[in-house]
Amino acid sequence: MPLWVWIALAAGCAQTARNALARSMVGEISAPLNSWSRFTFMLPLLFPMVTFCVMRSGMPYVSPSCLVYAVLGASSQLIGGIMLIMAFQRSNFAQSIIFHKLEVVFAAVIGALFFQESPSLLAWFGILVCSVGVVLMNVGREAGSGGWRRAFYLDCGGVLAIVCAVILVICSFMIKRCLLALVQANPHLQDSTFEAVVFTSFLVTVTDVAILTTYLVLRQPSQLAQVRRLWTRMFMVGAASLTTSLTSYWAFSLTLVAYAAAVGQIESVLSVLLGLMIWCEDEVWRQIPGMALLIGGMILVLLA
Repeated sequence: MPLWVWIALAAGCAQTARNALARSMVGEISAPLNSWSRFTFMLPLLFPMVTFCVMRSGMPYVSPSCLVYAVLGASSQLIGGIMLIMAFQRSNFAQSIIFHKLEVVFAAVIGALFFQESPSLLAWFGILVCSVGVVLMNVGREAGSGGWRRAFYLDCGGVLAIVCAVILVICSFMIKRCLLALVQANPHLQDSTFEAVVFTSFLVTVTDVAILTTYLVLRQPSQLAQVRRLWTRMFMVGAASLTTSLTSYWAFSLTLVAYAAAVGQIESVLSVLLGLMIWCEDEVWRQIPGMALLIGGMILVLLA
């Protein structure tokens, strides 16, 4: 299998861990502080990597276009992240992730319409199969109307997760454009894609930390007192977030965003299983047909 497949699978696994850890703090802290912990505790782990890259190949030039894409990517990333935390507060973990992973459809459509990223015919079919799998997994939930009407039942958490998916797809394309702009301005990075990924991740993360810290200091200063109590979990969120960011950005640099998102659907399956094992969300058994279709759709995308 191509390298990007393994990287995208790693991103899906790391994202599952990150979201599960973030879900564990829901109810204890606000959504902005939850997202702040993700980026802030990621920085100490990212900084040594940036230092090594600078020592190896020098400080990169950040062009104005690269900086604009970084700010747009960071802004959409933190808004999408906060909305996903809010979805966790209003719905169960598995359901929120299932709707959130509809991003594969949005990535394919937005990529084809606005970013010259058109999947092949077989990949389109695989994306459609993934989407049907999401619908079937929704049928397996306990909430909503009976029968097939349940497939299209959306509570507040489901709506938030879908809006989050759209925003994070936009974020993915902004970050990919940021990465490309950085490489164009620094030709020596063309031979070291991972270094470009590290620098891009640092730019986006610093922007996120600056925005969220300012917001918390001005609007929710009392929330920062919770950091001392929850710093160990926040550190684990940061570690999982670092792995997620590096692998996701790297996958985007190697293939279409929609393809990376399709392979990342493994998160839906892992999240449903975690929902069963940790939060006892026992409707999981009725979602197995949907999970099978998700995996089948992923295989079709890989064959494409």
